Amino acid sequence: MKIKIVSVGEFKNNKLKLIFYDYVKKLPWNIDLKEIKQTKHKNSSLRKEKDSLNLLDYVGKNDLIICLDKSGKSISTQTLKQFISEWETYSKNINFLIGGPEGISNECLTKSDQIISFGRMTWPHLLARVMLAEQLYRVSSIISNHPYHRN
Repeated sequence: MKIKIVSVGEFKNNKLKLIFYDYVKKLPWNIDLKEIKQTKHKNSSLRKEKDSLNLLDYVGKNDLIICLDKSGKSISTQTLKQFISEWETYSKNINFLIGGPEGISNECLTKSDQIISFGRMTWPHLLARVMLAEQLYRVSSIISNHPYHRN
């Protein structure tokens, strides 16, 4: 199973990049980060639509699409673990899509297999990457019975 994180925006020299890759290197899965440059357009709706189409360009034909969006379900780490364990059983590649400041278009959300929210607060997309990487590490620690996660 491969996990791809496709996100609008670039880490560049942001300190969050170090934290993100610190979690990623500990993961048992092949993690690929695809950074999409934000579309330059004055109209925020058109920018959101174009950015979302660009996200979908990186998704494989039979891959699962998981959008991180405020409209999604707020799930527990245990639920995420159950999802990943199930998807791993079917050898499905997983794509986590993270939109830019405007979020993800309805068309993109409709094509997703799951929409997950990190709560009702709005988070910067670069921080959302780190939060996702940490949750993936936490899930892998639960699967391997590592003491990182405590109930």
